[in-house]
Amino acid sequence: MRGRDLPTSRQAIKVIVQIIAGKKQGKNNFYELGCGRGGVMVAVKKIFPKLTVFGLEKNGLQIFFAKLKSFFLGQKITLRKIDLFKADLESADIVYIYLERELMSKIEKKIKNKLKRGSVIITNTTSFPNWPPKETYI
Repeated sequence: MRGRDLPTSRQAIKVIVQIIAGKKQGKNNFYELGCGRGGVMVAVKKIFPKLTVFGLEKNGLQIFFAKLKSFFLGQKITLRKIDLFKADLESADIVYIYLERELMSKIEKKIKNKLKRGSVIITNTTSFPNWPPKETYI
């Protein structure tokens, strides 16, 4: 299945930044699963320059554009072309996910047992089928 480009709205980015600001203490690594062209990552890195930011994406063209964006905006971001289901997420403290609904069940199984205790997971529009959110915004 080939993923669609799901760009995150400016309003959603503002909320993501607010969530991170409120939960950032002791958190060092931000991961975006399905980072697309990198809009969220660049915004997060700009506001939280001490966060280490990782973007994971299977589409090489999207990675190319994300690399260009981060380069021209002077943001040091690590981008990886990788199948999200094979990615190592054990160092992730904050994870942002905006993927198609049909992928959420599979991602839920992967991250539920792989993330360290206390990690923050932010989803956009869709949620996990068997893991209800603790907080809901917008």
